[in-house]
Amino acid sequence: MKRLSKAATVLLWSAGIICILGMAGVGLLEIRSTLCEVKSEIVTTVEEIHEEGQELKYTIKDEIQGFKNTIESFR
Repeated sequence: MKRLSKAATVLLWSAGIICILGMAGVGLLEIRSTLCEVKSEIVTTVEEIHEEGQELKYTIKDEIQGFKNTIESFR
Protein backbone atom coordinates (compact mmCIF):
# COMPACT_ATOMS: atom_id res chain seq x y z
CA MET A 1 0.00 0.00 0.00
CA LYS A 2 2.86 2.33 0.82
CA ARG A 3 4.42 1.68 -2.59
CA LEU A 4 1.12 2.41 -4.28
CA SER A 5 0.85 5.68 -2.37
CA LYS A 6 4.38 6.69 -3.41
CA ALA A 7 3.68 5.75 -7.02
CA ALA A 8 0.48 7.80 -7.00
CA THR A 9 2.34 10.75 -5.50
CA VAL A 10 5.03 10.51 -8.19
CA LEU A 11 2.39 10.32 -10.91
CA LEU A 12 0.53 13.34 -9.53
CA TRP A 13 3.76 15.33 -9.26
CA SER A 14 4.69 14.35 -12.83
CA ALA A 15 1.25 15.34 -14.11
CA GLY A 16 1.49 18.64 -12.23
CA ILE A 17 4.91 19.39 -13.69
CA ILE A 18 3.69 18.54 -17.18
CA CYS A 19 0.69 20.86 -16.72
CA ILE A 20 2.91 23.68 -15.47
CA LEU A 21 5.30 23.24 -18.40
CA GLY A 22 2.35 23.18 -20.78
CA MET A 23 0.96 26.42 -19.36
CA ALA A 24 4.42 27.99 -19.53
CA GLY A 25 4.69 26.92 -23.16
CA VAL A 26 1.32 28.45 -24.00
CA GLY A 27 2.35 31.64 -22.20
CA LEU A 28 5.57 31.80 -24.20
CA LEU A 29 3.66 31.32 -27.44
CA GLU A 30 1.34 34.19 -26.53
CA ILE A 31 4.32 36.40 -25.68
CA ARG A 32 5.97 35.49 -28.99
CA SER A 33 2.78 36.25 -30.90
CA THR A 34 2.47 39.63 -29.18
CA LEU A 35 6.10 40.47 -29.93
CA CYS A 36 5.56 39.59 -33.59
CA GLU A 37 2.55 41.92 -33.71
CA VAL A 38 4.55 44.73 -32.08
CA LYS A 39 7.42 44.17 -34.53
CA SER A 40 4.99 44.33 -37.45
CA GLU A 41 3.50 47.60 -36.16
CA ILE A 42 6.97 49.10 -35.68
CA VAL A 43 8.03 48.12 -39.21
CA THR A 44 4.85 49.63 -40.66
CA THR A 45 5.34 52.84 -38.68
CA VAL A 46 8.98 53.15 -39.77
CA GLU A 47 7.99 52.62 -43.41
CA GLU A 48 5.30 55.31 -43.13
CA ILE A 49 7.77 57.72 -41.51
CA HIS A 50 10.26 57.04 -44.30
CA GLU A 51 7.64 57.73 -46.97
CA GLU A 52 6.57 60.95 -45.25
CA GLY A 53 10.22 61.98 -44.97
CA GLN A 54 10.70 61.43 -48.70
CA GLU A 55 7.61 63.52 -49.49
CA LEU A 56 8.85 66.28 -47.19
CA LYS A 57 12.28 66.18 -48.81
CA TYR A 58 10.81 66.73 -52.27
CA THR A 59 8.45 69.42 -50.98
CA ILE A 60 11.40 71.29 -49.45
CA LYS A 61 13.38 70.92 -52.70
CA ASP A 62 10.44 72.35 -54.65
CA GLU A 63 10.09 75.27 -52.22
CA ILE A 64 13.82 76.04 -52.44
CA GLN A 65 13.67 75.94 -56.22
CA GLY A 66 10.66 78.28 -56.10
CA PHE A 67 12.62 80.74 -53.93
CA LYS A 68 15.58 80.52 -56.30
CA ASN A 69 13.32 81.24 -59.26
CA THR A 70 11.75 84.19 -57.41
CA ILE A 71 15.19 85.61 -56.59
CA GLU A 72 16.32 85.14 -60.19
CA SER A 73 13.22 86.96 -61.45
CA PHE A 74 14.11 90.01 -59.31
CA ARG A 75 17.57 90.26 -60.87
